Amino acid sequence: MKRILSFIISVCLISGIFPVFSLASDFENIALTATTVPLTVRSSNDHLLVNDGIKDVSKHSEGWQVRKEAYIRFDFGEMKSFNHIDIYEINTTKVRRLKGYKIEVSQNTEEWETLATLDETNYTCSETIDEKHFKASIEFEKVTARFVKVTVFKAEDPSGNANKNIGYVEEIE
Repeated sequence: MKRILSFIISVCLISGIFPVFSLASDFENIALTATTVPLTVRSSNDHLLVNDGIKDVSKHSEGWQVRKEAYIRFDFGEMKSFNHIDIYEINTTKVRRLKGYKIEVSQNTEEWETLATLDETNYTCSETIDEKHFKASIEFEKVTARFVKVTVFKAEDPSGNANKNIGYVEEIE
């Protein structure tokens, strides 16, 4: 009986069924204190919303507006180590619009190293949180850098209307 009980406890601990004993840890959101510089600064300064820590906005105006080949650059002000980036998309029409991404790092904003890419035929945020919110969790080898650039390749309206090819990022962390 002791062997069976020991085996069951071991399996539970290894698989993380008991979160108290799980080896997984929450990651620190280092983007909260970073300054952001987008490809295009609009009068609304919507790029300032992308690292405010709010991942469940209710309106498009509470997110960063993205069109084709849009990027935002984060400056941590000092070297930071990380191995994970999350991107959150909102769409009140309940469809994903953002497609593809490229994650790059730099020490000086002149030379960039690509960490991860997803081509523009795939949705940027493949995970559904709820009917209006979507998420991408991007993991890579641990790096240390001062700057991170996140590029979204395009926004695509499912109706095919090019005038509606706009997407919204509510948070990047």
